[in-house]
Amino acid sequence: MTKILIIEDEIPARKKLKRFIEELDSQTEIIAELDTVQSAVEFMKQHQPDLIFSDIELMDGNAFAIYSQISVSCPIIFTTA
Repeated sequence: MTKILIIEDEIPARKKLKRFIEELDSQTEIIAELDTVQSAVEFMKQHQPDLIFSDIELMDGNAFAIYSQISVSCPIIFTTA
């Protein structure tokens, strides 16, 4: 099962992305839906997703701040308007 992390601060966009993922592949598990740089950094210190969908502009800053603070070994798909 593919473990997916969604980092998106806009609730409608997050819900839509989650629905698309679930409709396309039943062999996925959305392990978390986060909306801030800080929550993403803390979460990823403890968990390793297989794939990340990440918005760029979040409630508390730019998502690139996440990836400058922690090492990520999985693919990241940036989803932004």
